[in-house]
Amino acid sequence: DGDDRATAGVVALAAVIRGAATEGERLLLTWVAEGVSHRVIAGWLGVSYDAATKRVWRLCRKLRDVALRHVAALAPAERAE
Repeated sequence: DGDDRATAGVVALAAVIRGAATEGERLLLTWVAEGVSHRVIAGWLGVSYDAATKRVWRLCRKLRDVALRHVAALAPAERAE
């Protein structure tokens, strides 16, 4: 059924993204997903606010690129999902 394929596609994409991130990057993503402010993250990492914000945005760009490359490599029917 179409819903099962879409779910499998999303699971596969998540696995690719997860595999492209280091343990530290996954932790950073978790904090951002939980709504932790960049200022608090900076304190936890012992870096400036600007450095923490740059890390977050660079990571987002990196993982977006990974996702786009993954999707581009799919067959047209899979890509449509």
